[in-house]
Amino acid sequence: VDAIDTVLTASTCGPIGINQTTTITESGYYCVSSSFIGNITVAAPYVVIDLNDHTITTIDNGITIKSGAHNTNIYHGTILLAANNTVGIGIESGVSQVALKNITVKGNPLYSGTTAIAAYGTDIAPINTMIVQECLLQVCTIGYAGNSSNAYVKNTLFTGNDYAVTTTKMFNSVFADCEIYQSRIGFTIAQSKNITIKNSVLNIENIGCMLNECNSCAIFDCCFNYPSHILQNPIAAIVLKNGSYTQCNNNTFKLATVHY
Repeated sequence: VDAIDTVLTASTCGPIGINQTTTITESGYYCVSSSFIGNITVAAPYVVIDLNDHTITTIDNGITIKSGAHNTNIYHGTILLAANNTVGIGIESGVSQVALKNITVKGNPLYSGTTAIAAYGTDIAPINTMIVQECLLQVCTIGYAGNSSNAYVKNTLFTGNDYAVTTTKMFNSVFADCEIYQSRIGFTIAQSKNITIKNSVLNIENIGCMLNECNSCAIFDCCFNYPSHILQNPIAAIVLKNGSYTQCNNNTFKLATVHY
């Protein structure tokens, strides 16, 4: 983590500029020099992309990290989703060491099926070691989706998404110091193991955390808040189904009619 954070603190724009749809096929430091409509595909390992506080507007995938493009770092910018079924940042199976920092992915209520960050590995070619830090994922169908191992999502704000986090077969991962606002469901996690959700605030309209067939997970030091206008029906802050050894400690609940 320290090594990746060191890379992400770079502030000067590198010699390889991007101002249009681009496929990166060589390792290096790339800098977006102006906002544009299109996408970026990363097809090489050891790539750093400085979005340089510019905006990519996309009707497809804003940034795609292809299989084998290990050690990809992306930071400091915005991706706008301008069509149905679009993805802000898509990570293919067979990728390791991805870091995303200080990125905003914003959908639009007019468009459905949108995902801010999608990381879909497979049993044969998993996604291993992801860091998502200080990002804003908003107004999408799903904020963070997929499956991976050793993911660390920290200080990230989810707002206005139908589902903040939806994952299956995720292992040894942590969500820490996150905030979720104006979302129907906070975390939906299935068939996963060793997942920790801690020090987070969930202002949601339905279920806060649903864990299905999950083992050895932990939810602690979280605050579950519900707006008063949705309290006509019972609301479960945390739902645990068909799993084992999940601990829920030191959480607080405001206006939740059913805690567990």
